[in-house]
Amino acid sequence: MLKTFDKERLLLSVAILVCLTASITLEVWVRKCGFLLTPDSYEYVSAAATFKASRLFIGTSGNYYTQWPPLFPVILALFEDPLAAMVWIQVICKIVLAAVVLSLANHFLKNVVIKIIFFSGVWLSVHMLMISVFLWSEIIFVTLFMIHLFACVNLNKKDMYYYVMLAAGILLCLQRNAGIFLVFSATVWMLMDSALIVKRKIYKAVSYAGICTMTLLCWYYYNIFFMVGSEPFYKRDFFAHTSYNIEYILITLSHLFVPLKGKIAVATGIVISIVFIIGCYQHFNATGTVKLLVLTIAIYTIGFLAIPNLNVHEMERFFAAILPVFLILMMVFVERLIVIRSWWLTPGILFFSLWIAYSVVRTGKNALQWHEMSCKMVYAK
Repeated sequence: MLKTFDKERLLLSVAILVCLTASITLEVWVRKCGFLLTPDSYEYVSAAATFKASRLFIGTSGNYYTQWPPLFPVILALFEDPLAAMVWIQVICKIVLAAVVLSLANHFLKNVVIKIIFFSGVWLSVHMLMISVFLWSEIIFVTLFMIHLFACVNLNKKDMYYYVMLAAGILLCLQRNAGIFLVFSATVWMLMDSALIVKRKIYKAVSYAGICTMTLLCWYYYNIFFMVGSEPFYKRDFFAHTSYNIEYILITLSHLFVPLKGKIAVATGIVISIVFIIGCYQHFNATGTVKLLVLTIAIYTIGFLAIPNLNVHEMERFFAAILPVFLILMMVFVERLIVIRSWWLTPGILFFSLWIAYSVVRTGKNALQWHEMSCKMVYAK
């Protein structure tokens, strides 16, 4: 028994090392000529430079930087060369992510093959590559989110985890607006789940939500009353594009499994959503941390229905933040299904092997495109 356990642990360790090494190596090659820059990237760099010089957040147009919370520009402002610093920040984030994701996999999953499929799905995904080669705040956001989730699932063990969760929640809200969705998910779970026996649970849940929310509100209070000429957050039209956002979410879901476009992609996304919702419903009544995963995905997705001016590519970017949670929950369903119907094991492994192959091909295709884009940006300067 001990030998079997040691073999499984060795196999898992090798798989993690291979996936992490492949992810970092591919990332370095893709942005060999430099990080890919989008309009958001230039805003981050501009805000970082002006904050370092004058403690003001100014965007590329000369107006105040108000579209996102301030943590990422502040981090960039700590370094003389933000782009060079981001190379090491990326590597550190991925090492931390590997450790935290391993802990989460061991918490939620039992079968070593399922764990390896999960790791492969995360590290070889186009989403992980995307947030690693574009100069965006997502890689730090995902790292903070996984630390936050790790603290949540260990909340019953020590009081220390509550304070880790609180600190991560504050930083999530200061990194991106979507952090509030993750804070709200954890708060609802803390109040709903009878398996959680944290002392003074209601007090801690309300305090956690209040402190995290207050940090984001303070930022927007500062925007409205101290940044003259800035666009007030409350004047944005949040529900003008909800129907489009639903379509983009469905397309993003379909792309996770099959390369489809248009109405076929939307229809496939609907089927995947229905299957996923049925699986969530069957497990939602159970107490424990699986309910936290369900609530996180549900609230995060509902939150993005209200975000204006999104497109398919941006939805892929935002989905990257919860990809590990989505895959963990999917693997929980698969693992339990295999236990109930053991004959599903062989076709299940075959299906997920094909899925991993599709993910690798998709990632490779985008890697080639982004590598060329990276070098073209340098040559164009």
